[in-house]
Amino acid sequence: MTSYVVRRLLSVLPLMLGISLMTFALMHLAPGGPTTVMLDPTMRTEDLERITRIYGLDQSWPTQYTHWLRRVVTGNWGRSFVDGRQVTEKILERLPNTLWLMGLSLLVALLVAVPLGIISAVRQYSITDHMATIVALVGVSLPSFWYGLLLIMVFSLHFNWFPSHGMGTYGVANWIDRLRYLVLPVGVLGLGTLLATFTRHIRASMLDVIGNDYVRTARAKGLGERRVIYGHALRNALMPVVTVFGLTIPALFGGALIVENLFAIPGMGRLALQSALSRDYNTLMAINLVAAGLMVGANVITDILYVLIDPRIRFD
Repeated sequence: MTSYVVRRLLSVLPLMLGISLMTFALMHLAPGGPTTVMLDPTMRTEDLERITRIYGLDQSWPTQYTHWLRRVVTGNWGRSFVDGRQVTEKILERLPNTLWLMGLSLLVALLVAVPLGIISAVRQYSITDHMATIVALVGVSLPSFWYGLLLIMVFSLHFNWFPSHGMGTYGVANWIDRLRYLVLPVGVLGLGTLLATFTRHIRASMLDVIGNDYVRTARAKGLGERRVIYGHALRNALMPVVTVFGLTIPALFGGALIVENLFAIPGMGRLALQSALSRDYNTLMAINLVAAGLMVGANVITDILYVLIDPRIRFD
């Protein structure tokens, strides 16, 4: 297993190189650039040309990419074109908030989807199954921004139960206060499309295995229904769900961009939008690399979960 993980990590290098090259090329093909944001009516042409030379923006984009790649290899991700801060400092400042949001959303979605999907499969065509289907359809159909605005209007503005923006109360540093600020964002990200996706896949997987011979044999041996479902059927039904888990990480990161801007959370998604609007190339490249790293890491974790769920699978 260790050798497989090492091989996977080594295969990531050309993938990350290709992603960075495509991202860099697309950013430079877009109209405008960092200097367009810096334009000021009082700025002289000589000053603008000097700033362009300092940042190396007067060179061709392949040359700029080569210089950027050389700096990244040495651990220097450059400085932001907007405020001059180190890009690594800005990333490390925002990344924990995004990981909190993504992690809690994924946890809440699984905690609700697993029992809901199991009940829907065991009690097929019951009222519970129909209700779960409706919940899944609503979750898939609701746009995140509309769903978020609805939660803000009801639970923040009307009832005043939860904060509508930010990541914590100023001067208060404890996890309970942070969780209060994450209730609505996690409700949008975890109980929307993510919950619907997991619920439908768990239900479909359970229906595939619940009629197999080994499940009937377990019942014939006199095992309790709970042990049959959770000890025999669920473990085999989780294989397709684990695959979906690896595929939902990109969607989860993309959803975090919308949710963070909607609830004014200082995370990677909000930083990505601000950097795109200001043409902050260095920060955008760093965000893309971090996002690609998270997605590749999720796929490696998915492969490891395959072995833990089904010992018959071997990668070595």
